[in-house]
Amino acid sequence: MSEEKTLKPRITLTEGRITTTSLVLAEHFGKRHDNVLHAIERTVREISAEFNALNFKVVSYQDAKGEERRMYRLTRDGFALIAMGFTGKRAMQWKVAYINAFNAMEDALRGRESSHKALPSPEPAAEATGLRVEKERDSDLFLALFYALGRDHAAATMLWYLLGKNAHVAPFRSTYREIQRELNNVISRGAICNSTNRLVSRGLIATGNNPAINRTVEPRTYSVILSALIAQLQLLPDESLPGLADFVSKDPTRLLH
Repeated sequence: MSEEKTLKPRITLTEGRITTTSLVLAEHFGKRHDNVLHAIERTVREISAEFNALNFKVVSYQDAKGEERRMYRLTRDGFALIAMGFTGKRAMQWKVAYINAFNAMEDALRGRESSHKALPSPEPAAEATGLRVEKERDSDLFLALFYALGRDHAAATMLWYLLGKNAHVAPFRSTYREIQRELNNVISRGAICNSTNRLVSRGLIATGNNPAINRTVEPRTYSVILSALIAQLQLLPDESLPGLADFVSKDPTRLLH
């Protein structure tokens, strides 16, 4: 496995935008946080107020002593501007890993937002199972799927889409063409077919054809096997992404919140 495959950037959806933090950058790029803060503040002084407002936001966090500290929340553009100053082989690997993670999240969000039930609130049946799909937690779930499936973007997008359609509650009926259209062509029909086969082979979803037609012809039904999905997510270390400790723990009910 390549070095880049083992790196797990921490990004999340905040107020509708994909972001990371100065604290995370300090950890991943091997910098002192105060030095990263100084680098951001130097940059902020040299850029327009508009760019600053769009891409850098001062927020607070609690340190190990429980004291309030400040950090910056950065968008993709803010990250790119600051990361340009980080050099070395390891820094380059982290830059590539972050770019790939931002791209994957942006593609998935673009596809989900175009669907008829973009980032839906849970239906009553979903509430009964306990699985809640909320906007910001949903973005964390996509990253968890992305990492758990070995950065298989198409499979993560497909599984994320199916969860949004409550296929973990009841079989969801659709065709490759319809799914491609709802995902705004983020992944091709061939990728949908191949990723479906990979998810079936991993035991994460089950598919069935309409019995009224030839079994080799669409439409098909899709069911997410929730127990297998939880087990797969539990293999991820808690530090894989922000909030994952709340999402996946030794108690599966934390995922089923």
